Amino acid sequence: MDNPIKAVVSRERDQNMFAELSAAHRVLLENAQEQRDGYFYEFLSCLILAAFKFEAFLNHIGPRLLPYWEQMERLPHKNKLVIITTHLKITPDVGCRPYQTLSDLFKARDAVAHGKPMSLIHDRVVETDHIETMRRRGKYGDILLID
Repeated sequence: MDNPIKAVVSRERDQNMFAELSAAHRVLLENAQEQRDGYFYEFLSCLILAAFKFEAFLNHIGPRLLPYWEQMERLPHKNKLVIITTHLKITPDVGCRPYQTLSDLFKARDAVAHGKPMSLIHDRVVETDHIETMRRRGKYGDILLID
């Protein structure tokens, strides 16, 4: 290759964020299910991507249904869902799946997105032959004996 040819190559393609996020969500979920070290963080990432994926889904179908969709860009996902379901003449029952799942999903996403310190309390039943063994270990906190 004595004289290499240089060229500027341009191309254009549409990117479907709903499809991209769906693929990313699937990969993370498969990896998390293998439960390798750090799988908790893969599940956490899955949760966040599931919320992003749903919002991308709304933004994917919205413009196909409503020509003024761009004007609703900054609306919360709940409002966008109401607009789409109203347009399609669907009355969602938010107390049932899949709508109930969406509510739980976005509560979890918001908890991560707006993370604050919190105290966690964990109760468990521990069996031992000697109560003094638990006291000496000091890792059980307050002990309540169960008959």
